[in-house]
Amino acid sequence: MDVSGCSPQTGNLMVGTLFGNADSGDYQCIATNSYGTTMTPYVKLILAGTLHFLWSEPSDNNLYRCAGKNTISESTVQNTKILNLVVKTSSSKDRAPELKFNKDVVVKAGETARLTCIFSYYSSRGEKLTIEWRFSNEKVGEGRTIKLTNVKVPDDKQTQEGEYLSPPKFDELRKPSHTSAPVDSSPNYYCSTTSHNSYSRPPVWFVNGKPLIGCPPYTFDCGVPALDGFSQCVPEKQVCDSSPDCSNDADERNCPASCGEGQKVCNGACISFIDDCIPAPANVCEYPNFECANGKGCLPKAQNDRSVLTIPNVQKEDVMCFQCLVSNNYGTVPGDGCLTVIEKIRITTPPNETYSTKPDSVVSVYVDAITDSAWINQLGYTWFWYKPVTFPNGSKGIEQQMLPPPGLEKYFTVSSSKKNMTMTVPDVTQPVDPKNTAMYDLYNLLTEYRMFMVNVSHKYDSVAVKFTVVGETLKEPVDKKEKKAGNDPEQELKDSGFQDAGRVDDYYDSTRPMEEKASLTGSNKPYDSDEDAAEEYGGESDVNKFNEDGSFIGEYNKRNDLPNTKEATV
Repeated sequence: MDVSGCSPQTGNLMVGTLFGNADSGDYQCIATNSYGTTMTPYVKLILAGTLHFLWSEPSDNNLYRCAGKNTISESTVQNTKILNLVVKTSSSKDRAPELKFNKDVVVKAGETARLTCIFSYYSSRGEKLTIEWRFSNEKVGEGRTIKLTNVKVPDDKQTQEGEYLSPPKFDELRKPSHTSAPVDSSPNYYCSTTSHNSYSRPPVWFVNGKPLIGCPPYTFDCGVPALDGFSQCVPEKQVCDSSPDCSNDADERNCPASCGEGQKVCNGACISFIDDCIPAPANVCEYPNFECANGKGCLPKAQNDRSVLTIPNVQKEDVMCFQCLVSNNYGTVPGDGCLTVIEKIRITTPPNETYSTKPDSVVSVYVDAITDSAWINQLGYTWFWYKPVTFPNGSKGIEQQMLPPPGLEKYFTVSSSKKNMTMTVPDVTQPVDPKNTAMYDLYNLLTEYRMFMVNVSHKYDSVAVKFTVVGETLKEPVDKKEKKAGNDPEQELKDSGFQDAGRVDDYYDSTRPMEEKASLTGSNKPYDSDEDAAEEYGGESDVNKFNEDGSFIGEYNKRNDLPNTKEATV
């Protein structure tokens, strides 16, 4: 190609005066520095023009050549090929108007649309042809061309006819962006787009401007990777040129006999350089995890649409920039983002695996960490514990709660730097009163082999460390032991009708006359005989039921036989 020059400082490309059809194609500017690479969308440079004669006469016999002029650089480019027009004589009479040219127009919303219609006719009387444009049966313009300014996509209040489509547009939440990733991680890059009523082709991914997955528009994908793992992409005009460029010769298969000047091969046929080569549906389906749809080429299955690029196990030397390119029949959108690999978070002062404690004590845990210098000031420390809970459905489990937990703020303190956590263990009076076990229960909640965790993190990395707190085992209240075993002593006594014998004082009745009360020094009951004395012991007179000192070793009366009195009967 003849160019006047390319400035690496400004990125300007100057096209020379001998630019011809052979130089038509797609051009892209790629800029690189020590931190990465970025690129522009593709620009199509084509030398093309049409000369139309509404009618011709023998006097039009001549040689013709088209030329293009750049009004900005004031340069003119001429086609090197000269066309010879030969007009033959004819006895044809006047000819009615005949439509020779009209073409659908695609523009973006807000732009100006130009619609053109060209008719051919002949009138020996020199009658003038009038072209009239109508919309909804109303005249909106006249002449070969009509302009529609500020074209809008119709809504429910508009009635503009036509098929409204749009080029791809990035999803704001899943588009390429600059990111950092810690060593040994596998970061993801996203390239998701949407388009109005138009199918977008799978994204093409680049590393520092070089195709990694897929091939950009106006190139042929050989279908196999190169030795370095990148895609093999061949310019369209090098396809079927009898000189294989693909390692598998795919660019020289199914080729037509030849294509004329200003044409290119597309799907085994010749088309104009002006037209885009849309892959045939049969070939599009060669993409992995894709399927064909009627007239829409290739549709992704589920989420396997190449919209996510994963870089595995990155290292410090993996500093690079990524680009993705998404296109459809109506436009192309490029996006880029660079990867910076940073040092991982490393715990320099970890907590102990276990902290032993007891009532009326303090547990203090300190943690410190380091990371990449760019993120050291963004490190955050968050403390958690795992509390046993009963869920609404009645099941029991463990729930992670941030410290200090709700309702227990007085027992937990986190320092202003967030690096230190202190737990105050309450005092528990021992032995534990079965009727007041609140502090005993709290002590067990805080220290009964309780699991804790501290999470150290910044935007791109996090490290979690767990530890346990184990409290000294306290003697449980008796009724707690019973209830743990599934028993309830108090309820069992009530259910069985058992009454506590009580203390002796409980049976003292101050209303009884003094003489009816027993004496501590002797009997106040006159016994006339041994038989009378035995009456106190159920009327038994068998001496074998008494010890030598006179103490009774016989059988006591049954409870039901006892008199109805508060006095104890022995």
